[in-house]
Amino acid sequence: MQGNINCLRVLKDTLESISIGETLVGTHMIEGNLMDLADFPHLKELFMFTVDRVKGDIRDIGGNDFPMLEELD
Repeated sequence: MQGNINCLRVLKDTLESISIGETLVGTHMIEGNLMDLADFPHLKELFMFTVDRVKGDIRDIGGNDFPMLEELD
């Protein structure tokens, strides 16, 4: 995937797992805010690695955010 995390909103009601990271050549392809995924009702797995352009702080996650999340890496 490349672009802004917010583009995933079209998959909000079906997305269950996502891995976000840079390409093998080190090009940062993803940007946006982590909290743009917070209201995805079926998201169970969120893997993020080497994502300098994705902003957000896990301390901002509230009790109603990421309601089905089982794994965050």
